[in-house]
Amino acid sequence: MVPPVPDASYLADVLYRFLGQLSAGADPNAVTAVVADRVSNEVLWWIDRIAAGPRASIGWQFLAYLVLTAAEVLVSIVSLEFAYTQAPNKMKSFIMGVYFLGVSLGNQFTALVNWVVGKMKAGDGTSALDGANYYWFFTALMLLTAFAYVVFARLYKGQTFVQGDDQDVAHAEAVAEAPDAR
Repeated sequence: MVPPVPDASYLADVLYRFLGQLSAGADPNAVTAVVADRVSNEVLWWIDRIAAGPRASIGWQFLAYLVLTAAEVLVSIVSLEFAYTQAPNKMKSFIMGVYFLGVSLGNQFTALVNWVVGKMKAGDGTSALDGANYYWFFTALMLLTAFAYVVFARLYKGQTFVQGDDQDVAHAEAVAEAPDAR
């Protein structure tokens, strides 16, 4: 059964109660009016900016770098942890090196694509990967890689290797299970 879609009056009531809680005792109508005025002013400001012509702010680039950097950090942490736990104890350093080699090869591939695009420019300075096509190329490449990852992940049978020698692990488990351990 599909849940019913809330109507506008219900959403307005939820917003009214939420703003009432945020305002800490102030009149929710006044808070709603202030928020609505501010939102409408922002919308009008953006409409005026768009009507004046396309001028992008450098802030959009900062936002893009912030999102991409955060995503790269989050993916790197998970990838490094996965590579570390899946490697046998005597190969952990080697596997970490292979992970970083993969990152550097990805950077080299991007540099190669940029070099090829630069060399393939026509006489008027345009190429097949100008403008949005450049980003669509990398988007398609990421989707292809994601598809390959899904196929690989379904077939992968993981193992977890604990850091330390087997004797150290057995000793630590015995100490933890001892009756006087707290």
